[in-house]
Amino acid sequence: MNIEIKKPRKGRGKSTKPIKVCTSIRLDPEVLEYYRNNHPNDMQSVMRKVLKDHVEKATSNQLELFP
Repeated sequence: MNIEIKKPRKGRGKSTKPIKVCTSIRLDPEVLEYYRNNHPNDMQSVMRKVLKDHVEKATSNQLELFP
């Protein structure tokens, strides 16, 4: 009788979502305090959305200036 023993996988495996980059950022204490107080469970997600919206708005404004 041959029993196969499977080794546990290491790591999480391939992600199906877009890859995010880990970085470090320095913020003013007031900014960090605002996000911690108003979005304690999803602070990073809210900050990411705010930044992404800003980039999209800035990019669309640039395209309008240079047709």
